Amino acid sequence: MTTPTNNHTTAARLQLLIDITRDLDLNLNKLLSQILDRLQSVIPIVDIGAIYLYDQQIQALIPRSCLGYDMNSMRNIRLAEGESISGQVFTDHKAILTANPEQVLATAGSLSANNHRHYHQATGGRSIESNICAPLILPDQSPLGTITLSSTHSRFSDDDLTLLEAVAGRISQTIYQSNLVHELRDSENRYRTLLTDLPIGVSETSPDGDLLYFNPRAYEINGYRPEDIGSIRAEDVYVRPQDREHLIDSLNEVGHFSYEHQIRRKDGRLIWVRGSSRAIKSADGTITRFIGIQEDITQERQAGAIRRSVEILREEIWTMRSERDIERVLIAMRQVMEAQAIPFIGCGINVIDDSTSPPSVRHHNMTPDGQWQQTSGSRGSALVYRFWRDGHTIYRPDIVDDDHFEEAAHIEQIIEHPVRSVIDIPFTFGTLALNSHIPAAWRISKCWKPKKSS
Repeated sequence: MTTPTNNHTTAARLQLLIDITRDLDLNLNKLLSQILDRLQSVIPIVDIGAIYLYDQQIQALIPRSCLGYDMNSMRNIRLAEGESISGQVFTDHKAILTANPEQVLATAGSLSANNHRHYHQATGGRSIESNICAPLILPDQSPLGTITLSSTHSRFSDDDLTLLEAVAGRISQTIYQSNLVHELRDSENRYRTLLTDLPIGVSETSPDGDLLYFNPRAYEINGYRPEDIGSIRAEDVYVRPQDREHLIDSLNEVGHFSYEHQIRRKDGRLIWVRGSSRAIKSADGTITRFIGIQEDITQERQAGAIRRSVEILREEIWTMRSERDIERVLIAMRQVMEAQAIPFIGCGINVIDDSTSPPSVRHHNMTPDGQWQQTSGSRGSALVYRFWRDGHTIYRPDIVDDDHFEEAAHIEQIIEHPVRSVIDIPFTFGTLALNSHIPAAWRISKCWKPKKSS
């Protein structure tokens, strides 16, 4: 049914417009809240309503004041331009009346999955019978937001829509004349500039795990793009679910939490981050969102791992007494390679016995998957003995480009993989050998390199 208009309601509607004009001294949130209350008093079929203002930082409409909704759920809604009835009105600058449930569903169908879930929670699952929505447009014709009213039991009339358009125009004028819009934009610009220039990632998530905001550095750290934000869930980036569980438990209990843990970027790469999060609460103490900062400390962690693994390798080499100790040394060597994130084909120890004539060499190799290989009396034994006897670290940056010692085919036969970089490091019992399929895999200053063959 439609709502009739009589002299009493006409007078009430006129008084509403007068009151809005007088409210120049109210702050923005109080003004918007009172407007919704007054609209409900003159249009009694209104059950729920919301005033959305456009946030330039995240390029979305955000509910600034609500009537009849669960505000905790509404705070998580971020409407893109053209999304739902409010997004359409904001984009087209034209008011809309949906006169029946079919029209309501037609406009609501453009809601994203996340916004639909939060809106369903905000309404308590109630069905909407009719909507009216009008744009908030400033005197310079730039859009500021929208005002939307809904009824769960009756249909709005054309007169209701006309009133809402008049109220929307008066709201826009009042905000503009009272400089609230300038304060709002200045505040947003300062906040946006600060977050954009920060060298650390800043994020905002809902208690349910929806990502609400990333600053540019956060996008860079996590490997996402702005168009991904509607589909990102907080749990998607955690490598270990218990890390997020610990975070949420701490935020609920004490309101803040600091951490160091791994996350998974969009491209699947794992990185280490250090950060802290804080719970933001409403006036009644309910947590409405989480604000977090983070920095990428992957290189820092890798550097520490390299230092520790090199110390372990050095200790294993110094304490090596016989071939029985080779396994420990090879494991330590492998840890060094993995800590430096260098893909390697194999590492090994060539043990020399110079009590025989000619001296014999036993080759102990470990592949990246941890498999052992042991050979002796190979074609390369004389070359290894020569390296050991001369006492110099011998680095061949690319044996495919320059096979100075004519060893490429022999090494590939043993390793069973193409090899590019090779290095032999002499020690008491022989040489440590590293092989990589990457040319010039290591940066080594103090070593002997063969001159490239002409």
